[in-house]
Amino acid sequence: FYDGPLDSLLLRPAAALDLIYDDNLFRQAQDERSDQIFVLAPELVLETDWLNHQITARAGASIGRHVDLNAEDYEDYFLSLSPLIDVDENTTLSLDFGYSSTHSERGSTDTLLEGPEPAIDDILKFSANWVYQSDKYSARLLYEFSQDDALDNGLIERDFLDNSSQVLVFRQGYDFTTGTTGWIQPGLEWIDYRLSRDDSGLVRDNQGWTLLAGVTINRTAVSFLELGLGAMSRSFEQTGQDDFFGFAYVGRLLWNITPLVTLDISAGRSARVVQSTTGRIAVDDEVTLELAWDPLENLIFQAAVSFTRSDYETLPGQARTEDLVEANLNMRYLLNENMYLEANYDFGNLSSNLIGDDYESNLLSIRAGVEL
Repeated sequence: FYDGPLDSLLLRPAAALDLIYDDNLFRQAQDERSDQIFVLAPELVLETDWLNHQITARAGASIGRHVDLNAEDYEDYFLSLSPLIDVDENTTLSLDFGYSSTHSERGSTDTLLEGPEPAIDDILKFSANWVYQSDKYSARLLYEFSQDDALDNGLIERDFLDNSSQVLVFRQGYDFTTGTTGWIQPGLEWIDYRLSRDDSGLVRDNQGWTLLAGVTINRTAVSFLELGLGAMSRSFEQTGQDDFFGFAYVGRLLWNITPLVTLDISAGRSARVVQSTTGRIAVDDEVTLELAWDPLENLIFQAAVSFTRSDYETLPGQARTEDLVEANLNMRYLLNENMYLEANYDFGNLSSNLIGDDYESNLLSIRAGVEL
């Protein structure tokens, strides 16, 4: 019998149903509105089972229905195609093509951009990740392209947020000893907006670079440590806008304390594109701590807490800073190899120097899921 490539295709459907209670749906300091939300999230994964190379295709959606505030209902969806090419025994090339239509979470944009319904962004993405690994030398070249189409929301025109971004990162490493690698990583980013100026006359295009050098220590079954230090810069095409220059850092500690307990601590500084009327990017300093505990083979507990300080790069006299504290508790119970139940709690607290942007939120959810 003929055994063709199509005989090695695997189709894996999955679905999850969430029941969510949100005590501050609009993420505001006063007059909080609570609601219950039902979310259905189906997904199809098609992948190959070849000895060399691999192709993975995904299609999924997230459909949210609110009990009281029906205007907040949403239908998100995504499509992706991800080939993995084994170039030779030392080299791989990962490609990813994706398209998504997603709503903006309340509180993630300026109050002036909050419309009567959740705002929608259509996003087209492409990435190519080339990885080379020899005996002691390693290299990685990553290119990412993203195009964001911000759809209008009621009377709020969001065309000025339409942009395309390109990221290029090149890391080279050398193994000084087994499991210890020194590396250097330069990176570039370009953000170009479709409109030359927004409604207030602000030119939003900007470019930046980052240069990091560090060390990675990998003791596979016990611990993983990575530390990197360097500098980052951002320049703006708006007349009168000061360029940003400062230090950059990245760090992560992954420690398997016991066979059942894992600690993951990460920290870093990065520039983030924001949907804001006052700035184009925010420089984020973030620290995250996660703890996982598997007391039983079919029971998993996870806890996480994070702190993010965001400094928006604005015109002189328009300073904007935010402190975000988030915490999460999650319990997953595996009914069998295909079905699971989850209980989840999320806490968020945002403190801003802008009046009216502060909020505190609590979110409880129960999920039933199946993965075939």
